[in-house]
Amino acid sequence: MSTGTCHVSGARRFHSFDGSCFSLHGDCVYKMLEVVEKYGSMAPFVVSVQQLTKMDDAMVTRRVEIQAYKYKISMSPRVIWEITVDDVAANLPLSLGDGKVRAYQNGINIVLVTDFGLMVTYDTVAGAIIQLPSTYKGVTGGLCGNYNDKKEDDFLLPSGLQEPSVEKFAAGWLVVLEGVKCQTGCDGGLKCPPSTGPPAACSIIKSTKGPFAQCHAVVPPQVHFEECVKEGEGGDALCRHLQTYVTFCQASGGIVSSWRSDQFCPLTCPANSHYELCADTCSSTCDSLSESPKCPLCQEGCQCDDGFVFDGGKCVLLENCGCVVDGHYYMSGQSVMLGNCSETCSCASGVFTCKNSQCKEGQKCGLKNGVMGCYSTDPCEDTECREKENCVVKNSKAGTCSYVMATVVKSEPGLIPFTVLTKNNHRGNKRVSFVRKVSVTVYGLTVVISTHKGKVEVNGENVYLPVTLAGGNLTVVQSGSYAVLKTNFGLKVMYDWNMKFYITAPSSYFRTLGGLCGNYNGDRNDEFTNPKGNKEPTVVKFAQSWRTEDGDLFCHDDCLGECPSCTPALQQKYKGEKLCGLLAKKDGPFASCHKVLDPGMFMDNCVYDICINKGIYQFLCENMKSYDDACLAEGVKISPEWRTIAGCPLECPSNSYYEACGTACPASCSDLDAEAKCKEPCVETCQCKKGFVLSGDKCVSKESCGCSYEGRYYPSGMKFWEDDKCTKQCECNPGTAKVECKATACKKSEMCGLRGGKRDCYPTSYATCQGSGDPHYRTFDGKKFDFQGTCTYVLSKLVSKDDISLAPFEVLVKNQNRGRNTAVSYTKTVTITVFKNVITMSRDNPGTKYW
Repeated sequence: MSTGTCHVSGARRFHSFDGSCFSLHGDCVYKMLEVVEKYGSMAPFVVSVQQLTKMDDAMVTRRVEIQAYKYKISMSPRVIWEITVDDVAANLPLSLGDGKVRAYQNGINIVLVTDFGLMVTYDTVAGAIIQLPSTYKGVTGGLCGNYNDKKEDDFLLPSGLQEPSVEKFAAGWLVVLEGVKCQTGCDGGLKCPPSTGPPAACSIIKSTKGPFAQCHAVVPPQVHFEECVKEGEGGDALCRHLQTYVTFCQASGGIVSSWRSDQFCPLTCPANSHYELCADTCSSTCDSLSESPKCPLCQEGCQCDDGFVFDGGKCVLLENCGCVVDGHYYMSGQSVMLGNCSETCSCASGVFTCKNSQCKEGQKCGLKNGVMGCYSTDPCEDTECREKENCVVKNSKAGTCSYVMATVVKSEPGLIPFTVLTKNNHRGNKRVSFVRKVSVTVYGLTVVISTHKGKVEVNGENVYLPVTLAGGNLTVVQSGSYAVLKTNFGLKVMYDWNMKFYITAPSSYFRTLGGLCGNYNGDRNDEFTNPKGNKEPTVVKFAQSWRTEDGDLFCHDDCLGECPSCTPALQQKYKGEKLCGLLAKKDGPFASCHKVLDPGMFMDNCVYDICINKGIYQFLCENMKSYDDACLAEGVKISPEWRTIAGCPLECPSNSYYEACGTACPASCSDLDAEAKCKEPCVETCQCKKGFVLSGDKCVSKESCGCSYEGRYYPSGMKFWEDDKCTKQCECNPGTAKVECKATACKKSEMCGLRGGKRDCYPTSYATCQGSGDPHYRTFDGKKFDFQGTCTYVLSKLVSKDDISLAPFEVLVKNQNRGRNTAVSYTKTVTITVFKNVITMSRDNPGTKYW
């Protein structure tokens, strides 16, 4: 039995079963394929596509929908590992109706197959391939044609009449959606692509000596080349066309040679996986379906490393796999509502458990963003009505412990759990504490932002910014003077590496949060609610209720002694127009922002901070910057003269300069195009000079950049371990800016671990050599002896040359007699030579080191 192929590709190009090729513009939904004449036992089905035209560059992606049996399955652009079934999000792989409909990942593509032979392959970017057995010849309709081996009658309308016009033919198969208007052409503001483009880069498609040469026999290259030229050759557009051609070639059984590189169309893979031109993403999955799909054809993609398997978008150890129930795969830790919200089910340690549930008063079972759950019937509690909420934290608490600032206390289906903690410390004044570090736990990761600019800790390990985690669902970047953490569900945490941070929670978390940032229910009168839901009478007791253990035995929740206060006289002093009052001065540098943002709260904070910190000027500058930042976020640019007037100069590091309104997305070694893609409002910043980009927190020349590897950035020359067992050590080669790895292991006397944020091989134990008295010696191995010589002796040094990883060192001791007694000697000096430094400690100069 033969198979026919229909596909959509490139810049809005449609190809029928019988060979017709045409273009359509607009953003409407069309029926690609359906059964118009039911014959015998053939199963009916419908395949629809929607074009999505971006206004800026006319780039087209498509949403693909298949209706088969009683199911409606949808696949969306740039969403891999997830589809929707009857509008409910579902993880891949998936089996419906006892295997009648199956969907799975094959390389970078999503594949849907049915038991009657329909196969739809979608690259989640621009291309979709529809394959159908010859048993359906002559009984189909849609943009794919009637599949009768006659090209001349492809343009049949649903009525059966022939239509010579492409536009009218397509209009006959348009799907009308209630309440939705669409454009069928280039009018209405939609941008059409240019008719020609420079062919040079696109020529790789039809080059007889290129990586796609062996594809030409199975997928003629000319049409794909022309589509590439029509849309133009911008980096993304070119790579998209090449990827689509590779998908078509491999789906047709063709052979593709290596074509991607770190510099040309790189494919970024998630943690614990790597790129393969022929990846196995079907059998190495967590699902345990009795008929687990095998990839029928080779497809490029990200393959899990040895020992890991796919788990709905990431690679995990087998023991961290989720649950398979009725053909659906649920990730470990995932919670869902089923049966019209009559059950709440969760997957934990491979076990799927359910309990009875029902929606509360004022709620209704429904779907939002593909998630079934109980949602409020009050439209102004919807995410479209309520603004996101901010929690701003500075140095107003005296406690020095770790506290929960925000966490999900009421879990609801569709809400991703998260927790934000802070750890505080003193800085001179024992009656005031400051935020020392911020910890965010989400997606099974803990990200710690401390006072070390340009880097964060991820699960205890130092990582340079910017960093992309959790398969792209979590990013941390440097923006102005802040580290900014963002998630795909709207959580945003900012910390200025010093004392101030913001938490922005999306409105979908309304009435679900707890912590020192409050319960986010719109009522300021019940903010001091403890984890049990009871209201605390004082700030201290409220803070104590949200304290978390961090191993600090000496931390405290209140002031040491009398809490600081500010007398009316001092308040009046600091409200002066030369100090905090400058914020509210009617003709001052901040006046242009007053109508947009009331400076009153910022001035009060300024007075309080500078007062309780005994007039330290730093707090004046910090509060003025807070107002400046807030105004910029509202789109109001403040003149930089405020820094001169207030005496708050901002010194910029090497290779950078001051910008009062600079980019919030600075170019970095791992994202040179960040500024061009930025949609954030401007920020006050130190901006890298032309030709320089961020490497961590330093501006370096582009030629001095390090390496990007598996979503993380490593400065040039840096060595690191690829895994958490220290079995493969890598280095960012300064000459090539590429990561080179080699298999190795810790010695028997060492163990792999994390210390101070660095993963390395560390000693399992230590030995001590000691010299004391007149003098008595004790060796590393415990032997004791006395020796009275008065010369200089080597106490210890590295003598082995077998292990080049050991740092060389030498410790010398100089002995001398004291007084007239020559029978005994004492240590006079100790000299240590290590890391090209010579340090001498002498009895003659106690407390002094000689370098």
